[in-house]
Amino acid sequence: RDWSSDVCSSDLLNGFAIRGGAYSALIEAATPAMQRVAHHTHETVSLAVAAPGGLNSIAQVDGTYLLGSRNWVGEFVPLHCSAAGKVLMAFGAAHIPDVLPARTPETITDRARLDDELAVVRERGFATIRNELEPGLTSVAVAVRDPQGHVVAAMSVTAPGERLTEQLEVSLARAMSTALNDSVSPSREGAA
Repeated sequence: RDWSSDVCSSDLLNGFAIRGGAYSALIEAATPAMQRVAHHTHETVSLAVAAPGGLNSIAQVDGTYLLGSRNWVGEFVPLHCSAAGKVLMAFGAAHIPDVLPARTPETITDRARLDDELAVVRERGFATIRNELEPGLTSVAVAVRDPQGHVVAAMSVTAPGERLTEQLEVSLARAMSTALNDSVSPSREGAA
């Protein structure tokens, strides 16, 4: 099926609901890592997978800050202006869109610049956004891999930029990677 032709939100929601069972093992495997990171950072932690033309968050653990991120579960987000989307594109789990619309003045809309950004993501092992999806919103994401090493999802921490500073990005990415490595890897079977 050509998922890229599904533009109707009800079609996307139906597809998400149908595939929801396939994500059960992935969510179950990643939840302890997400809980650990949320407990450590007090920030919202999400798990996202590639979707037609973007990504969908399939699980979330809320942080404890009063001013926090929204509930991302079931939300469609463009790949090019999300940290999780950059991870999925950089490691081949999602196709790079032909059109890169601006969400904010900081959104990367030039393909060559995005290609450069994805090379950096592959080199350092994590992706970031700062004001690219929404002003004031910052996110750091790392790859979630199956036992064979294929990227099947991305885990991200999303917070206001005042709390998630550039100085914290590397340590946060390491904390997420460590938490994922300490968790049981999801089986490829059932992961989308």
